[in-house]
Amino acid sequence: MNSTQSFNLELSKRYQRWLVAQHYAAQTQYHYKRAISRFLSFAKTKSVLRINHFDVQEYLALCAASGQSPKAVRGALYALRVFFDFLNLGGLVKWVPPRTVKLRPIKRHIPRVLSYAEIRRLLRATKTHHERALLEFLYGSGCRTSELRNLRVQDIDFEKRRALIRGKTGERLLLFTPTAARSLKRYLGHRSVGYLFVEQRPPQRILPQRTHYGQWRCTWKLYDDKGNHTLTKCSFIGKKENLSYRQAVERFCELAKNDQLLRPVGLRPLSDSAIQIVVHKIGLRVGLKINPYSFRHTFATHLLDNGADVKIIQELLGHASIRSTQVYLHVSKKQVQQVFEKCHPRK
Repeated sequence: MNSTQSFNLELSKRYQRWLVAQHYAAQTQYHYKRAISRFLSFAKTKSVLRINHFDVQEYLALCAASGQSPKAVRGALYALRVFFDFLNLGGLVKWVPPRTVKLRPIKRHIPRVLSYAEIRRLLRATKTHHERALLEFLYGSGCRTSELRNLRVQDIDFEKRRALIRGKTGERLLLFTPTAARSLKRYLGHRSVGYLFVEQRPPQRILPQRTHYGQWRCTWKLYDDKGNHTLTKCSFIGKKENLSYRQAVERFCELAKNDQLLRPVGLRPLSDSAIQIVVHKIGLRVGLKINPYSFRHTFATHLLDNGADVKIIQELLGHASIRSTQVYLHVSKKQVQQVFEKCHPRK
């Protein structure tokens, strides 16, 4: 690594610390950090202080050619704009090259709204309290996946059926339905702390394996009180002891009896990808291709169909701007049909 690359890397690290100071969401910090790292790899030995708009265009063209979606390319441009804004504020560059680069507007994809009959089919297709609670809460609250991931049990008021959300628009109160509340209580049982939806990892099992030399070998993971993987242990039982598989399991269980083999429940949240996988699997059981956002979109559209005001829906969804909510005005075909039948003078 030459001096220019070291200089670029140092600026990148300072930028990451600045994102933290500006209270960017953790997910945003991750994406921006990754985007800048990739851009620096593209720049190679060229100082970021000498980057111009042609370099930015070339990089975005390379991203598109590699198969990245228009949304991903636009996200890379946003990350570069914030990075060069940071350099400009520090007096390192006199202009912000990414601000002069414009992309074609993306046609907004509006997901299909699920019917109430389809919602019932999906709920009937759930197999565990965990799956049922997840779907009921997504449809019964309209929350974002990121909000659901970070939600803790202690942030929920079951009596008033509301939860304190810390999301992309700051703190807000999230309301949810009585059926969602009942499903959550069944899922939680006696658990009163920790993340609401947690990793569903199976308990660790002692599984000895016989080596080429006839020994029994076994490895197991150890966790601390915070649920972090701290150590992987490995042990052998000699060939001379001539143990059966069951006897080997018993021996290894004895060796590991004082170790923390189980990750404490409630310490690690269900990740965004894990939530998507659960929802996708349930959808496949009934022949529907869905994702978590399908429930947020359906939540808003069903409220609109049943007479809810757009301003109320904006508040429930946590939209900072009414423009984000107005997209539902274009998809509520039921309401359009009702208004047409009611208001047209020619019956």
